[in-house]
Amino acid sequence: MITRKTLKSLAFLAGMSFIGFHVSAQAIDMKVSQDETARIKANVNGITSDQENKILTVEEDYTKGLDGIRTYTGNDDKEVMKKEVRDTRDSQIKAILTTDQYAQYVQMENNSK
Repeated sequence: MITRKTLKSLAFLAGMSFIGFHVSAQAIDMKVSQDETARIKANVNGITSDQENKILTVEEDYTKGLDGIRTYTGNDDKEVMKKEVRDTRDSQIKAILTTDQYAQYVQMENNSK
């Protein structure tokens, strides 16, 4: 016989597991964003700390967008959705970088394909 106390304990453990998973997923997303920002900084000359912070924010938004697409269960084409998220990221980064820096960024992206 399952007591009320046992049910409460199980519910608490399930809730804690969900919270732990959510926090872990956020930490992974942050790490991915930081790694991508570091890759950009290593391949594009003259990135300022202000630009780096703005790029990190763009990369975090990009990662969240891709995560949303992964969990999306609708009928829309996920590849089209991914392209839209990538295009948004690229236009935001273009607005942050100088013309020369953006050319280096595009070259870096093309070399990684």
